[in-house]
Amino acid sequence: MRLVYYHVSTIDSTNSLAKRGAAHWNREDLTAITTDEQTGGRGQYNRPWVMIKGKDIAVSYVLYTQSEHLADIPFAAAIAVDKALNIPGVHFKWPNDVFVNQKKICGILVETTPVENTTCLIIGIGINILSGPADWTGIGQPVTSYFAETSQQIVPEKLLESLSLNIAEIIPQVLRSGFSFIKNKYHLRSNKQ
Repeated sequence: MRLVYYHVSTIDSTNSLAKRGAAHWNREDLTAITTDEQTGGRGQYNRPWVMIKGKDIAVSYVLYTQSEHLADIPFAAAIAVDKALNIPGVHFKWPNDVFVNQKKICGILVETTPVENTTCLIIGIGINILSGPADWTGIGQPVTSYFAETSQQIVPEKLLESLSLNIAEIIPQVLRSGFSFIKNKYHLRSNKQ
């Protein structure tokens, strides 16, 4: 499966764009839809997800499958995020949040839409990279970022590249075989065992 990037400078939501184009993305590829600015990001239950332009990343991965293991995808995506972050204190809040030291650093939104004889799988991931407390007013829960936890100025695109390679490695394996091969990794970091 080839990894290809589709970039737009500003969009309401990378997941929304992925859904609108579900019938048109290349079915042989893993497409990563990226943006510099997301104006209407959303999480589970349509809760807003705030992406700070130039500081954080929002990406949606699109692929097509007939797998019976779709329910395992949020867990696999969390493992891919953990590998990309590569920092201590990571903890998963079932089913779709990644925390570091009890503060949210990442949200994952997995959606599906039927397309002809297959399913378009959309994995939306938002990660706080360089944003800080001044960016988080009114969020209503403890939040953190890669920079806040490590004091390292990483270029968001570098973390995106690592995440994309992890997604390209882990997700096809889970779609083929289910969650069992990464179950122990997930449970080590999860509050639901």
